[in-house]
Amino acid sequence: MGKGIISNRNFPAGTRFYLEGAAWTTRFSFLTDVPTQQREAAVAAQMLRLSPGIKAQMKKLNNHFPFEVVDKERAIYYDTPITGTIRTNAIPLNIDPTGDRADKIGIFGTLSWLNHHCRPNCQQSWNASLKKVTIHALRDIIDDEELTISYVPGGVVDPDYIADTYGFECLCTWCMLPNSTKEQSE
Repeated sequence: MGKGIISNRNFPAGTRFYLEGAAWTTRFSFLTDVPTQQREAAVAAQMLRLSPGIKAQMKKLNNHFPFEVVDKERAIYYDTPITGTIRTNAIPLNIDPTGDRADKIGIFGTLSWLNHHCRPNCQQSWNASLKKVTIHALRDIIDDEELTISYVPGGVVDPDYIADTYGFECLCTWCMLPNSTKEQSE
């Protein structure tokens, strides 16, 4: 998991306490449909236009996809320092019509630091009229508590989706509970 964001005060459940516009956006399909070398070069060119502060923030973000295998049999792969970081840290701006993945994603100076939790204390949502992602408290949040969101569309608990899409095994407190405790909770 990344460094995360820690609350600096109490937030009652239902409170919208943060909103932020994206520093950079793209369609999710760009990360999957455009050939690796072309995609990495295109994004590198776009990153040159970002402010020095956002560039510095992006360099600090985790990259769970530092390379992409292009030809497994011949062991050909391409480094993906930029698009791997984007894939790891992007926040969805809206959900595609099928509802199973983000149609458009963005990188944010602050929000991209939010960690995943299968039972998060915050919810992010795209506010089209503001053109910003808003963060609301799902339950009461206390000062010095880590702020977390679900990376899974619809907030479904799906460790396989996390591993396949984001490249890590979820080790949140919920996932670490014994199955019997989880069953009692639900």
